[in-house]
Amino acid sequence: MREPYLLWSETPYAGESGPPGNPVTPSAGSWPLLFLKRQLDGDIVTPEGKEVERFLKHPNMIDFERELKVVKKTLNTLTET
Repeated sequence: MREPYLLWSETPYAGESGPPGNPVTPSAGSWPLLFLKRQLDGDIVTPEGKEVERFLKHPNMIDFERELKVVKKTLNTLTET
């Protein structure tokens, strides 16, 4: 890796001049509470019955070498905008 990852607690948010002093989102207490339901076949649905798409793979199904090559290629082709 060419550079270490930036930590969210040490990086200013967009439009800010310094990192967050209190990283807790002020509106967190007003977020809606949703209950999801797992179907017998393992699918997860919203209260309205709409299926929630999940893009998770079992770790044994991930080609980590291929994924690492993609990350390295991306890091080597980044440009400043």
